[in-house]
Amino acid sequence: MQIDDKITEGYVILCHNKTEEHVFIVRTLGPAVECPKCGSTALSGDLATDFVRRKRNGRNGANGANGANGANGQDRTAASS
Repeated sequence: MQIDDKITEGYVILCHNKTEEHVFIVRTLGPAVECPKCGSTALSGDLATDFVRRKRNGRNGANGANGANGANGQDRTAASS
């Protein structure tokens, strides 16, 4: 399970188990996310961390153009550890 995107309505969640993939939307992230179709669960913190890492790597390359400090100069290293 992973966050695929953030949209106005909430978070687009991609759920993939051994036999199928499906997508659903959650308005907000609670402590955990449960797939309404297959019942799989995942911790929201893990999903969010993975989403941020994938987005950062996809947008800025493997090392990130902004490094550990974001465009606004705030240190984000501790928050993603």
